[in-house]
Amino acid sequence: MQARQRASSAPAPATPAAWSFYFPDSAYVAQDRRALLITELLGALQSEEGWNIVKNLQSVQQEYVLQLDYQQLLQICDSPDLAAALEMQPLEGLACLQAAVHEAVFHVHKQRTAILPAAAEGPAKLAVQLTNYTPSEMHIRQLKSSSIGKLSTLRGTVTRMSHVRPLIVDMTFTCNKCGNSVEASMPDGRFTPPTRCTAEGCKGRSFTPERSTARCIDWQKLRLQELLGADQQAQGKVPRSVEVELKQNLVGSCVVGDVVTVLGLVKVLATGDSKPSGPPGIKNKAAKQNLFLIYLDALSVVNSKRAVKPSQLQQLQQQAEGGATDERVLQEQLQLQRQLTAAAPNMPDFTLKDLQFILTFTEAYEGDQLRQLVAALCPTIY
Repeated sequence: MQARQRASSAPAPATPAAWSFYFPDSAYVAQDRRALLITELLGALQSEEGWNIVKNLQSVQQEYVLQLDYQQLLQICDSPDLAAALEMQPLEGLACLQAAVHEAVFHVHKQRTAILPAAAEGPAKLAVQLTNYTPSEMHIRQLKSSSIGKLSTLRGTVTRMSHVRPLIVDMTFTCNKCGNSVEASMPDGRFTPPTRCTAEGCKGRSFTPERSTARCIDWQKLRLQELLGADQQAQGKVPRSVEVELKQNLVGSCVVGDVVTVLGLVKVLATGDSKPSGPPGIKNKAAKQNLFLIYLDALSVVNSKRAVKPSQLQQLQQQAEGGATDERVLQEQLQLQRQLTAAAPNMPDFTLKDLQFILTFTEAYEGDQLRQLVAALCPTIY
């Protein structure tokens, strides 16, 4: 009896600071599956190997972004719960992963994070861009209705891209009956006013939107076409393509002609087209069936033209230490490569050969680079 009383009088576990960022509508319960998964992931990210993963945090367009390699994460935390969550409830699993990374960056490794230039603005919501998630890899022509709501990794060529547009996220509405302000979210940018007033004793269902309170993010759409020869069973067939939506820091991460690997959530969008539900040739007044278009809501984009990989940086570092090439040139290459990897995703892409040419060109025409470039653009005019 006394042991039971002591157990009941034990203090409840403190709510993680990251919980309110990623689960604002749910109360924290220590035995909740999400809380257990966050605790398991945080235990792995507390180690030195975990710090090597989270220290790559970047600040892109006033937002914290961490590009996380799934295979690298499995080496320190092979959690069956995380794998099941990403397969069955991908958004919930990603939110748990983001909450664990948030706790590791801003609380567990607080002293180390304080010296990172990318984290100078203090704790805030961050986005984890999951890459190298092999369980979701498939060809574009394999997208079917069974893929809706699940993660999918597609690789292809960007053939079309729209302009950057604002996408509404949420907006405040005013109840026409009592004047109470109600905030409503806009899933996928669809105008969705509240259904009823949240004020006590008010049953108002008519609202006026306060358009000045609308919060928007950057949005862009591209068309991804499968690579020729990627699927041996599709030889000689017309290449398939799929629409991909980019948001926030992913906007501008690629251009037309780039070969990219996109990880995203498969969704559907009503096309507005319809067909009769009855047999052909018979005039049928029955209800029509709407047709839908499958598209990908991107969560991460890896551009194959992005110059630097960690293995390339390590190889350059080994060459510099071994003295295989001019040490000054290699150090300048390493510095430029690190700057490019930490830059925004819409920065120009450079290969190692491009960087070597830039260094050689600068040394040969120092102080006269502009005139040489202008003359090279159209020598018949200039």
